[in-house]
Amino acid sequence: MIDSRDMPIKKRIVIVLIFLGIAGAVTAAFHAFNQPEILYARGRRLFENRLHEQALPYFVSSNASRPHSINTLRHLGLSALWTNRFDMARDAFTSLLKINSKDEFAGRGLIDILARTGHTTEARKLYDKLLAENPADLQTRLSLAYLLYFDEKYDEAIPLFKQYLLSEPTHQESIVFLADSLSKSGKQDEAMDILDSLEKKYPSYTPALKAIAMYHLTEGNYVLAVDYYQKVLALKPDDIEAMSKLAESYLALKDNKKAMDVINEAIEKYPKDSAIKVHKANMLLGSKDFNSAEKLFAEILGENSNDPAAMHGLANVYEWQGKAAEALSVLEKIMGLGYANRDTLREIGESYLALGMSAKASAIYQKIIDAGDFTITDLKNAIAAFIADKRLKSAEILLKKLIAKDPKPEYFNQLGDVLTWQGRFEEAERAYKRVVR
Repeated sequence: MIDSRDMPIKKRIVIVLIFLGIAGAVTAAFHAFNQPEILYARGRRLFENRLHEQALPYFVSSNASRPHSINTLRHLGLSALWTNRFDMARDAFTSLLKINSKDEFAGRGLIDILARTGHTTEARKLYDKLLAENPADLQTRLSLAYLLYFDEKYDEAIPLFKQYLLSEPTHQESIVFLADSLSKSGKQDEAMDILDSLEKKYPSYTPALKAIAMYHLTEGNYVLAVDYYQKVLALKPDDIEAMSKLAESYLALKDNKKAMDVINEAIEKYPKDSAIKVHKANMLLGSKDFNSAEKLFAEILGENSNDPAAMHGLANVYEWQGKAAEALSVLEKIMGLGYANRDTLREIGESYLALGMSAKASAIYQKIIDAGDFTITDLKNAIAAFIADKRLKSAEILLKKLIAKDPKPEYFNQLGDVLTWQGRFEEAERAYKRVVR
């Protein structure tokens, strides 16, 4: 056997370097192979704390590395749905159906998108069909309950939430939506009875306490929200969701110092958690400390250049500072990455209008109108964009929709102008006469 001490030094160095190179290659290969799982695990942790905005980039990156993971696609679809990124959610659910055409989860997800984009009648029919085929399908029952809640049909939503809670008695969203439905239908005493019963049954179970806390936060009972989030943290001091919501409750009470103390403590416990840093940056923005907010958003983006919440926050900083071009640049990046929800599209459209970029504004507002469930402001901005882009017929159609919703004289006057520009003078005259009336 050759003693390594007898080897020339150069030869020993070469062998060590080769060994280190092999070890490094193996380590790199291991990380490369497991990277999708690592990304998915990080996203899942944020997802479980209902931090969908921050979870989404991890699911997107994991899916890009390993496109056919059912778990990743499901969580990607749900996070996209909860953050109103309906195109992204649709792509995820469609990919699941390509893997398994009978995937009930994905099919229900596509119906959920219909419900959330204003196609409630069509969605209701599809939910009813699923329940007729399988009356024990609790997830569809819950989806229908959400649809009815957002459609302000609280009396119909209440029994569905109750049925779901028989099997999932501490499901946070269902409890909050049930209690809120009861309150909005004039049954405040029953809402409080449900929450009191929940606390008595689960006095030390943090999901139950968080549901009660969330209800009070939603209803504007901020002192009670603080009380219950403090109870959660007494039992589970590292609960990141409770920390975040406790800070939100203090902000609502205008106690900025306590809110900032909670957030700083959370950052100390989770120094790599971008969601908490984004929360702090938004607090700084809210207090109009623009320089500190911009610096923190930039720091977050230095760690993850595609963090949508940080990008959106930075765009807000620029808007407050009057830097329209810089804000638009960030918003366009958000849209390019596929993270744009309806509010982002509105901001982009308004920026294009303000900067006189009529063709781009017109294209953005066409997307908003096509998605349905648009507001009066959306209609007015779309009309302005279409007129600037010389799409007079499109502007005319929207003006008639606007008049049907809100028949103000100024809208008839604008319709007269649009008809005049098209050379339709008799119709324009009739529109102008409506102004005189």
